[in-house]
Parts: sequence; structure tokens; C-alpha cells
Amino acid sequence: MKVSAMYSPTKKLILNADDYGQSTEINAAVELLLAARRLGGVSVLANGSAWQPAVAYLVQNRCANVGIHWNTVEGTPVSTNPALQVLLNSSGNFVGLPFLFARWLRRPRAVTRALEIEWRAQLERLLAAGIHVTHADSQSTRTCLLSFFLLRPASL
Repeated sequence: MKVSAMYSPTKKLILNADDYGQSTEINAAVELLLAARRLGGVSVLANGSAWQPAVAYLVQNRCANVGIHWNTVEGTPVSTNPALQVLLNSSGNFVGLPFLFARWLRRPRAVTRALEIEWRAQLERLLAAGIHVTHADSQSTRTCLLSFFLLRPASL
């Protein structure tokens, strides 16, 4: 392949803003970039403290590429299902990645099921708010990959 073909002017860099909905400050920065047409998309943190204003902005302004930013390592859950207790500390917050992994080692099925319940609740929250979800990422890619690894045959 010729070097000039690798640097074709038709190639584009797509920027996606993460953590949209985490705080009013992050929302304001993302909205400035959206208004300036500098972003190809956003990923909404459905359990963020400012998720509702983020969704309201997206519904009003109809951004083309809106994803979900799955999070089961920081903050509080969307789901109230008791099965999530395995993911939470005594304050009702997610335990964080190191503790989550340790809990999975002890109770892989329970943790995997709780992750599925919470991810589904986060997705359903955005869908119910009128968001057309086009992509997904996670607060910790390792959590996402770990979970897909865990969803293997029930021979554990």
C-alpha cells in the first residue's frame, strides 16, 4: 500500500464525548462541543447525577449518535433489584473495579446476573426517555470485557 493511500483526505476522526450526564459541568462542556459541531456523538451515563438534563438536551436537539455509557463501578445503580447487593457497598454505591473482580471470583454467577440487571436498567432508562441508542461503551472496558467473558457456559 502506498503511504499516500494511508493518509487519504477522505478519512475522518470521530470524537465521542464520554460521561455525558455525570455532572452539570460535564454536560455544559459537551453541549458546547455539540453546538460547535465538534463531536460525532456522545455516550450518556444513565446513572449520573445529571442524566436527566443531558437527555432533555439530546431529545430537544436530536443528536445523531447517542450511546449508552454503562457504569457498574462508580456511583449508584439505576436498578432497585435486590440481586444488585453483590455489586454494592454498605452505602449503596458500586464497590469499584478491584472489589467487583474479587466478588466475581467468589460468586461469578451472582455478579454476572447483577451486571446484566443493572446494564438492562440503564439501557431501559435511556430508551424510556426517548433516546435512540446507537452505540455502547462502559465506564471500565475491563468490566465490559470481564462480563462478556463471564457469560460463558454455566459449567462454573
